[in-house]
Amino acid sequence: FKQKTAYDIKLTIEKKLKPIDAALQDIVDNSDIRKINLEIANSAFRKIIKKYPVILSIKRSSSKGLLINEIFEKSQAKKLFIDISEKDWFRIPRQSLKSYYGPIIKQDHMNTVIWSKPVKVQNRIDEYKFGGIIAFTIDIKKFLTGIKENFKKPMRCLYNNQVFFTHDWDETKSYVEYPVELNNINIFNVQQNTNQNAPVIDPNKKSAERLK
Repeated sequence: FKQKTAYDIKLTIEKKLKPIDAALQDIVDNSDIRKINLEIANSAFRKIIKKYPVILSIKRSSSKGLLINEIFEKSQAKKLFIDISEKDWFRIPRQSLKSYYGPIIKQDHMNTVIWSKPVKVQNRIDEYKFGGIIAFTIDIKKFLTGIKENFKKPMRCLYNNQVFFTHDWDETKSYVEYPVELNNINIFNVQQNTNQNAPVIDPNKKSAERLK
């Protein structure tokens, strides 16, 4: 049996994340979502959350930055009409018309991340205007726990050098590291222990900052 390398683990994580990213893209590409009919939107959102339980909520905004509605994994949809125009997950897709993959944030016993994509409304031939965003809030730790059978060797995941997921990690061993990417954007990093002992380092340094 051939052990998976850190690069194999990177590819596995990316492969498992891509259908969630594609589901978000499918929503923004759906012409019905561009309408103000909340029931049509909420019905689509519920189906996605049922298919991907790691999604905690789905949000939809107006082009002006008002959060129109949000549906949650375990509660009813809410009509919010809250100003989110200064939030990165609205502001960046509005400016770039590209996907946004946010920072991983620790909340209670979860590690969550917001992904958002711009709704593009065709203005003229080959031209689009910004029509708001659709955003997923994802429990990324729950996602990784759900696929941990793929991790045959000690590994861990980091965002901004902060560890947010570990699997049988061995501090006495060195490691190799690769970025996990979606649409050529680095969303977090994965490290895997090697069979070599870790170098002796300053004990005051964070373990995640070790030289490989």
